[in-house]
Amino acid sequence: MGIKYHGIDMGCVSAFDAWTIQEIIHARQPDRIVEIGTSKGGMCCWLRDCMAGELMHPFVIVIADAPRPEGMANYADVTWIEGPPDIASLNRIKPIIGAPTMLVVNRNLTNQQFELWSKIVGIGQVAAVLDNSLGFTVEPWRFVRIPQP
Repeated sequence: MGIKYHGIDMGCVSAFDAWTIQEIIHARQPDRIVEIGTSKGGMCCWLRDCMAGELMHPFVIVIADAPRPEGMANYADVTWIEGPPDIASLNRIKPIIGAPTMLVVNRNLTNQQFELWSKIVGIGQVAAVLDNSLGFTVEPWRFVRIPQP
């Protein structure tokens, strides 16, 4: 059973996942967060409010296969892009993403899709993959920690 945030289902995100993401936002202070995949919109609302809680200007972009849920009326500043996580969706958001950008993956991605989306992650930022959402095994040598400037 998943958790809810302001009455909006967060899907299969655990309380530990949400807490860890909040700690990453506090430590890394991203300008933008891109979430790929969402169940009912609860996680993107959580991400937005975590940014606001850090006195940052919230800027969350969601790439989802479903239309924007009605329960998100109070989150008009969350940009909702309906569509698959492909090059067309990436091209739609390129004009509005800036560095540093954090990536939250909350759905199954292929190796090629993850490679494509990981390029938006800013220096010193994180690509957080929740619930083993990658459809492939991650080889440790593929990822390098880039220190903040």
